[in-house]
Amino acid sequence: MRFVLLLIIAGAAAAAVVLAQGGEAEVDVRIAARQLADGRVEFALEQDGELIYPRSRYFPADLDHSRWLRSSTIQVVV
Repeated sequence: MRFVLLLIIAGAAAAAVVLAQGGEAEVDVRIAARQLADGRVEFALEQDGELIYPRSRYFPADLDHSRWLRSSTIQVVV
């Protein structure tokens, strides 16, 4: 369940990037995420088959709080 919530959060962030750049361009992106052996979740934005990793791209293994988690920013070319 937590994993699905993380994907939704990350997808919303990707949509905000496109809208912030004018809102007119259509770009296909996807969120890629994987759980690491230590329980953390690593994620990236995938655009045109290329994974774009934010500097801060790990969510902690223990998500026992209700605050928003954010990555660092990334640049997307549209």
